[in-house]
Amino acid sequence: MELGKTCYNFSVNEYMTLFQGKECPYGLVRYFNYRGFKNVKQAVEWTEGEIENPLFREAWGKKVMSYKQMYYEVPVENNPFVKISPSEKTFMVYLHEKHRLEMRCWTQFRNVPYCDHFNPEEQYTLVSVPKQPINPNLPYPKDVPSRRCIFRISLHLIFHKKIPMF
Repeated sequence: MELGKTCYNFSVNEYMTLFQGKECPYGLVRYFNYRGFKNVKQAVEWTEGEIENPLFREAWGKKVMSYKQMYYEVPVENNPFVKISPSEKTFMVYLHEKHRLEMRCWTQFRNVPYCDHFNPEEQYTLVSVPKQPINPNLPYPKDVPSRRCIFRISLHLIFHKKIPMF
């Protein structure tokens, strides 16, 4: 399911600096703390190479280039039995070029009411929008990075429920 497609005034590399970098000003740690999530921890650096979990090593025919993990606790309201949901988010980069970024994000929420756990799987695709030449009759270098990109987010939800067999 596609959640949205929008054009932003930052490049593919600027997205990684602003939202996924080492000291990113608009990262998820800041947002999750603002939302009231507890014990938010994220790896500072991206880990290059193969990921330990075999489910994530390859997707869409591409291997993981780098990954980063994040842990946090989501407060659960209006439930007398469950107060928090321990959660884990894994970001995986499958393609990172000057003009294109493909990233998959796998989140696991545990101890969710009415469900043992569920996994939103997100796919982020960022593609630079080419600059338009002032004069279309003149040759324009295609390798000049643009400061605009189209950001597409898709989501797939997977619910897991264990039913006891008697």
